[in-house]
Parts: sequence; structure tokens; C-alpha cells
Amino acid sequence: MKPKILHIDERIDPAYRDDILRAEEALERVLGEGGPRVEVRWDAASDGADCVARLTLSDSGVSKSQDFYEFEFREARHVRQKLRNLWDEILAERARILQGRIRESLANSGGQE
Repeated sequence: MKPKILHIDERIDPAYRDDILRAEEALERVLGEGGPRVEVRWDAASDGADCVARLTLSDSGVSKSQDFYEFEFREARHVRQKLRNLWDEILAERARILQGRIRESLANSGGQE
């Protein structure tokens, strides 16, 4: 399913455009049913030496970013793995937040239901 918001920074090197569009297809599969609630941004960035395409995913108040170098787009399997890892990081953070809220709720109620 398509992400809720997709933004591609116009400052990104045009050489990345086709790669990003191919990555978007893989991202839709990685996000699955969660896609419609996820905000997706591709921004131009630099690691100090090279220009990169920085992907930021945001879901339920959790945002994580991952840089992609031009050479990385050549290997579709590598791109899919980086996308999965980024999505996994977001899901893990959301789970930690929810667990914290549950613990807080239980502590406030004295652990009684």
C-alpha cells in the first residue's frame, strides 16, 4: 500500500530519481498494510564527502533516517534490506514506547485491573 505522504527533495541529484522510484516500489512492499500511515521523505544530504539521498520514515510520532549512496541503489537486494532494517527500527521504537505507556499505566493503577 502506498505511503501517506511522499516527498522527494528537488535538490536530490537527478541521477538518483529513477533509483528512488524503484526503491519506493520496494518500500511499499516492506511497509505492507502500514504504508498508508507512514510519511516518507527523500532529502538531499551529505556525509561530508559524498552526496547521498536520505530517506526518513515517520510513523506514529517515531522518525528514523537512513542514507543511501548512489552505488547502493545498484543492488536491489541491498536496498530492500536497508528499507527493512529502517522499518524494523521504527516498529521496535514504537513497541518500546507502547511498553513504557503500559508500565506507566500499571504503576499508576497500582498494578490492579
